[in-house]
Amino acid sequence: MSQIEVKSEDSEETGDVSIYEEDVRPFRGYGAVQNAFDGDHPRYKCCCGHIHAVTGVQIIVALLSITVFFDMWQVVGGAAATTQFDRYDMASVCIRFAIGAGITGSIVVSLLTERPVLLIPYLLLQGAGLAAGMVFFVAFLYISLFGDRSTAISFLRSNGHSIDSPDDAQLSYVSWLMVVSFAIIILLQVWLMSIVIACWRYLRDKRAFAKGIEELEVPSRPISNTLRTSRSVETLDCPKQKSRAVRAVSVSLDYV
Repeated sequence: MSQIEVKSEDSEETGDVSIYEEDVRPFRGYGAVQNAFDGDHPRYKCCCGHIHAVTGVQIIVALLSITVFFDMWQVVGGAAATTQFDRYDMASVCIRFAIGAGITGSIVVSLLTERPVLLIPYLLLQGAGLAAGMVFFVAFLYISLFGDRSTAISFLRSNGHSIDSPDDAQLSYVSWLMVVSFAIIILLQVWLMSIVIACWRYLRDKRAFAKGIEELEVPSRPISNTLRTSRSVETLDCPKQKSRAVRAVSVSLDYV
């Protein structure tokens, strides 16, 4: 603890009282911070606690960058192609590239600036994909269990699968395969979202802790090393005047 030496000087002539503070060191906070921020807490980790959430998000960014690179390659290749390119395919690739680049950029900026709010677009996109995956999972599970073959045939044919007849044995096999595929996709999306949520929680808590420390800190330099208090002569002489008045009264009583 810092030692404070206070010197007081009282002058009867001027009526000034000076207080000098020496060896005053700045007090860094009002109150005491009991616990420091623990960045290695288990809630900030993923993969059964073996990897930090920030590292997991960095891996996700690397994978997203690869997909964005391939989408950009398709856009450039389609624009440079001499033959006429399908407008629908070109538009879908451009939209996919724009969304992927925007999401990847927001995550990168979030990691560099430690702003958790920039992770929300990725979570919203994954949430939309999770909802769509659950819809397809329930639909194909219903088809596989109750045999609504017309819907399954329309969906499979639109995705390039050749189904000759509703009684084709391949239909049942493909339906159950789609159920398993969408189940894996749902689990993968939930896992990725849990990693990003852990990273979002880490950045949020770290930012809140730093903000709390800044609010607790006081200026490092004292306002003044010398505190002066002025008192009027009348105020300092008041006890003397009272004592003189008492003496005068006592003398007058003696003569009575």
